[in-house]
Amino acid sequence: MFMSPENNKQTSVSPFDKIILFLDKSEAEYRLIEHDLAHSSQEESEITGKKLSQCAKALVLFGDRQPLMVVLSAENKIDFKKFKQKMKIKDLRMATPEQVKEITGAEIGTVSPLGNLFNLPLYVDEQLAKEEEIVFGTGLSTKSIIMKCSDYCQIANPVIGDYVG
Repeated sequence: MFMSPENNKQTSVSPFDKIILFLDKSEAEYRLIEHDLAHSSQEESEITGKKLSQCAKALVLFGDRQPLMVVLSAENKIDFKKFKQKMKIKDLRMATPEQVKEITGAEIGTVSPLGNLFNLPLYVDEQLAKEEEIVFGTGLSTKSIIMKCSDYCQIANPVIGDYVG
């Protein structure tokens, strides 16, 4: 259970169910891949047959005390200084594992890059946005979604920019 952004009450809809409902409602084409437990982006890449550059890593951060999400390729790291300057943020920090769970209902490593589902401002690095297809978490470490990145960007509506160092 996690806090629903709409009414700040606990909800029994799992992050996985919420993601699938959203994708189905948006009529986006996607493939749901069921697989063995993936402990890392490298394992997810190998299991799904996608390059590491196509694995979307969703980071929950706090910028000036407000939660936000930055999504980048699993092979990259966010450049905190660059992101702070571009977004005019003074204080930027990673959310704790407990905060990630409270905000998204998912454990770190399984967070979906659909920040709009959690009412989070969403930023996607331009390198990931150039990929034809991406693979991402569903809130479960045994299921992943593969979809065209252009479709993902259309339904997620992120701010695309250069956020990696």
